[in-house]
Amino acid sequence: MRIQLRNAGAKTFTGSLIAKRFSQAGLELPVSMATNYLETLKMMCSVGLGWSLLPEKMIDSELVELRVDTPPIYRPLGYLVHTNRTLSNAARMMIEELENTRGESPIK
Repeated sequence: MRIQLRNAGAKTFTGSLIAKRFSQAGLELPVSMATNYLETLKMMCSVGLGWSLLPEKMIDSELVELRVDTPPIYRPLGYLVHTNRTLSNAARMMIEELENTRGESPIK
């Protein structure tokens, strides 16, 4: 018996990017379990319980990287602010740093 578990992992922006890429290649993407936590994904893959797309910085000797002949998947990040709240100095500085790096190539 195969259990299909669907949670937020399949409904995230990254999950939709992956599903779209599989669909464009004419491939099915059977999901029996999904999680949003990168450390959980890494641990499950390192003990042979599945595969995942992880940020390059998380790849180490515990994982096997599969090289594929497809363009890389980039996930742009952003930020939200509550316009009726005052930002802390740290938050303002973080947003300033984010704005200063906008448009630069993705970090590898």
